[in-house]
Amino acid sequence: MAAPSPSPEQSAKSVASPSIADEECIGDVHTAFKSDISLENIRGIMQEFAQERDWHQFHTPRNLCLALTGEVGELAECFQWKGEVAPGLPEFSTDDKVHLSEELSDV
Repeated sequence: MAAPSPSPEQSAKSVASPSIADEECIGDVHTAFKSDISLENIRGIMQEFAQERDWHQFHTPRNLCLALTGEVGELAECFQWKGEVAPGLPEFSTDDKVHLSEELSDV
């Protein structure tokens, strides 16, 4: 029988304090690349992050839909007036690709 999975809280704590040499700090946040991170770990970290800031009061279906719509609009602007875009974005400048990656991360 398999061992029980850790709770989201345990997962978040284990990821938030990695035991790897390749760790850096961004403010109070410790970051590191881990090969065993899962979507459940990430979900737990995000849930803890939102709880600490009491953001759940704003996470209504309407508010989430409007926020997502705005972010998708910003992403669409990266492609506006460019015509068809080939895979790999060969006509995009480096700055365009950086901007696109920033907008994709917002979505």
